[in-house]
Amino acid sequence: TFEANTAAKAAEVNQNFDKLYTNLNELNSLISVYPNALYINVPAKLGIETKISNFGEALHCGFYNAVRDTTNGDVIIEDIPDNSHPWKHLIASSHTTKSGNYQLQLASVFASNDKFYFRKIASNSLTSNNPAWHEVATRGSNTFTGNQNMSGSITMSGSITMSGQIVMTANDPFIRHQSDNQELRLCGGSCLGGTPSAQLILYGGKSGVPGGIEIHTGGVKSIGLGMRMYENGHTTFFGEKLHLKVKLLQQIVALLLTSD
Repeated sequence: TFEANTAAKAAEVNQNFDKLYTNLNELNSLISVYPNALYINVPAKLGIETKISNFGEALHCGFYNAVRDTTNGDVIIEDIPDNSHPWKHLIASSHTTKSGNYQLQLASVFASNDKFYFRKIASNSLTSNNPAWHEVATRGSNTFTGNQNMSGSITMSGSITMSGQIVMTANDPFIRHQSDNQELRLCGGSCLGGTPSAQLILYGGKSGVPGGIEIHTGGVKSIGLGMRMYENGHTTFFGEKLHLKVKLLQQIVALLLTSD
């Protein structure tokens, strides 16, 4: 009957209120033990991300996303330096201090690639803050954007393909074959004790062992190209002989031009 159905519904409503009251009491107890428990963005509790437009703002702990779509006017303030996909993921961990913007942020694009970024925000103000993003190296292939600085030795296997220049420190320009100490040097003069310092030296062979060759360009000892050979403890510098021959040829030409 109608009365019976109404009574049953009323009893069900009362049970739901009792459950709600119990849940509120449990939540109140949780907050008293963990006062920042509510400082997790609500959609994260529901298993989804919150859509935002500014990665630099003071965020609660949680999971966020944003989209950069200029056709619809969507922008991302303080975005990560990867625009291979318009949508971005962001995970934020906020400090217990509520008067400042203190976060550890992890971010990446929706697309499948090797780029992953992190940064730390430490600001005494709740205003938006934008420290630099740092790219994290991952296993497998990596593509880095920007200048990279490394300290220490690098050991690698495989080939090196590059565009641009290799710039080495002064007086230390060695490309060395590790097993027998063979060296290739491109340097200016003094790295092999030569003078003047402006000369260019290409040195091959074993350092200090007969058989090494130097090629010089420029400098007072050579005209165009000279060569120094080490053989049986003696050195022969062909550039010096070439210089004398060229000098003699210049004198002969000068005499011919001035003669009647």
